[in-house]
Amino acid sequence: MQADRILQKALRGATFAEALGVVYNCLEWVNAHDENRELEAEFGQADYSYFEDAYIVGANVDYYIDSMLDLLADNLDRAGFGHLADWCDEQSDTY
Repeated sequence: MQADRILQKALRGATFAEALGVVYNCLEWVNAHDENRELEAEFGQADYSYFEDAYIVGANVDYYIDSMLDLLADNLDRAGFGHLADWCDEQSDTY
């Protein structure tokens, strides 16, 4: 899937703040504003400018929040951001 390749590229070598930026921007594209507020409350400020291709990832999941969270969790886990992946899994369970 194109979205997986885009996320893998963005997360490879990313700092934690940059990974947060990826999550934040992807969630913005699926209008997950409540989840973004919870993300910031739990992990702090993201590097918002880091991920410009979030719109492509959003289109690949048809703008469904739960699909985006699942996709993010898988890719974050592969990239070594287990805490963020777990958070995405927990959020996805609410849908």
